[in-house]
Amino acid sequence: DGSRAFEIATTTFAAEPTPVHGETNALALAELGRCDDALTWMKRTIMEAEQIDDAPEASRLKGEMAKYEGKFCRQ
Repeated sequence: DGSRAFEIATTTFAAEPTPVHGETNALALAELGRCDDALTWMKRTIMEAEQIDDAPEASRLKGEMAKYEGKFCRQ
């Protein structure tokens, strides 16, 4: 249930705004077929990982970007 997943993901991110929780928002949005929004979340999440100097996490997230760049991003 993508809607429920997004609800939980946004609540979790609001409580603890970490890159991994941002990625979870992107995953939920992809499940809903909202590819543009999912891609926006991934870009935001990568920037956040870079801002906190978490190079390994930023690199991992960049490796996941291709999944969100197409018209059909649903995981």
